[in-house]
Amino acid sequence: MTAAPPARVCILTSVHDPFDPRIFHKQARTLATAGYSVLLLAPSSVCATVDGVRVVGLPPPRSRWGRPRLWWRLLRAARRTRADIYHFHDPELLPLGLLLARLTGRPVVYDAHEYYREELLTRPWIPRRLRRIAAEAVHRMESLAARRLAAVVTVNEHMAAGFRSRGARRAVAIHNYPSLAYFPAPVTHHDPSPVVVYAGLLNEERGLSTVWHATRALRLSLPDALVRIIGRVDFSAAPAAVSRESSTWEQQTAARLQGVIPATEVPAALAAAAAGWIPFRPTPNNTRAVPLKLLEYMAAGLPVVASDAGVMAAIVRAAGCGLLVPADDPQAHAAALARLLRNPDDARAMGIAGRRAVETRYTWEAEAGRLRSLYRDLLAGARQATMSSSSGLDSQRA
Repeated sequence: MTAAPPARVCILTSVHDPFDPRIFHKQARTLATAGYSVLLLAPSSVCATVDGVRVVGLPPPRSRWGRPRLWWRLLRAARRTRADIYHFHDPELLPLGLLLARLTGRPVVYDAHEYYREELLTRPWIPRRLRRIAAEAVHRMESLAARRLAAVVTVNEHMAAGFRSRGARRAVAIHNYPSLAYFPAPVTHHDPSPVVVYAGLLNEERGLSTVWHATRALRLSLPDALVRIIGRVDFSAAPAAVSRESSTWEQQTAARLQGVIPATEVPAALAAAAAGWIPFRPTPNNTRAVPLKLLEYMAAGLPVVASDAGVMAAIVRAAGCGLLVPADDPQAHAAALARLLRNPDDARAMGIAGRRAVETRYTWEAEAGRLRSLYRDLLAGARQATMSSSSGLDSQRA
């Protein structure tokens, strides 16, 4: 008896790098390991099979005006795959997802990473008079898609409940927790270097101005301290007082702008630090979110300095894994960082507490089971619908 071929999954993104931590390292790799045939379509020059996932890059748009051409290419490429399940990751692809569901009859999943209505209200590249219009348009399109697509995947239960209240057929929270496979138990250092790390996108909402002023203060109080900023820095909404020049940061602050590194190199970068930092401002999105960087710091055994705001602060407080300070107080951030660097025994105890909290509650290994369960249910439902349709046709012929 010939074994059935593996179910085909097509993952689409028009915004993210194909090796995005959530899209590739968590979801795509989990599905490939579970035996699915996984194809990932993304704007990139990469075309390769990595960890069992076939990555097909499509020409990235040169500007925002070129995005519709990318959407058309994604639609054509996705239809050619004849996938059993389609899974897309960006709100701008909502019309494409609805069209895929109509044209293919296959289950289509929308993955919502953020509270996009609130997020669009603060986007500097959207003219201020158009932000609310854009935000409401996206919110209504999400609501329409939630009622028509097979499922919505969210990053937390609060967001999933919101989609259910809007009539979603199915909304499942699959948290963006770190995988312990990437973060083995940390080695305890007796004399850690005075290095702080900030990992991920840094912009004004995430505390760019605070970082600028706090690292200037930190340099004065603790000249040996170093803050490694790993990731892209978006200066578009920052005030003029914040320098755009890496050399100026190096001369006037304790920070070094080190750019983007592959996701697979993040654990090693964290292992070389003594503390992690999250200076987020209390925006609606930030107060509801569980930042991946927070949990990665905790998984790496790092104590954290974080803004005292929202869910993030609640996690730090409950775990006892760091220091909380007022979000918009650079001096308080600098003082908290200096305190951790000057007291390695206290910092080490906080880091151990954070690691323990991740191991018991915040691992991708548990979330992966939710993803596999969702896919099993969607495939079973699709098969049942096909069988019912076939039975109906047979009855009509009879």
